[in-house]
Amino acid sequence: AFSNYTEKTVEFAPITRIWYIGDADFRTQCTLSPDIKVNDNDWIGIYDANFHNLDDYIAYEYLAKVSIPQGPTYTGQPRTVTLSFPVGSGVRTPGFYRFIYFSQPNNDVRSVLGISEPFEVSSREDSLVVIDPCEQAAGSSSPARSKPSTATTDIFTDFTGLDVAKLSRHFSNDLSID
Repeated sequence: AFSNYTEKTVEFAPITRIWYIGDADFRTQCTLSPDIKVNDNDWIGIYDANFHNLDDYIAYEYLAKVSIPQGPTYTGQPRTVTLSFPVGSGVRTPGFYRFIYFSQPNNDVRSVLGISEPFEVSSREDSLVVIDPCEQAAGSSSPARSKPSTATTDIFTDFTGLDVAKLSRHFSNDLSID
């Protein structure tokens, strides 16, 4: 009775880079097994990586908005789909997320056909802001300069990007090394 059973699955391509909030290139690629019939109401949702409920999606896009290679499903060839999420599509907090593919033949969600591995979303504002010690000591306050974020960077222990040459000239008169 189960000899002709096939498993309808969607496999998401791994996302190997960090996504940044506001990126225009917020997209996922997935491969549909040959037996999946794509419905106009099928959709992919973005979820927190540790979601607890399928109703807790952050953003979603319908597959109807992309062109899907429809070829006959009896050829046995999987199809690859790329779906883009628009800028500001709902992911506004750095963290880990995952995609979930939903089959929705009518207006009723019938099946979850695939869940991605977690991927990281970050904020460009959390990136290290390099401060020129000369300008900071002089009390320069340029309105165009961005202020450093203290949310994730400890300025007392994180010296990444510090220009030692500029720093050393400030201390050369005050410091003697024997």
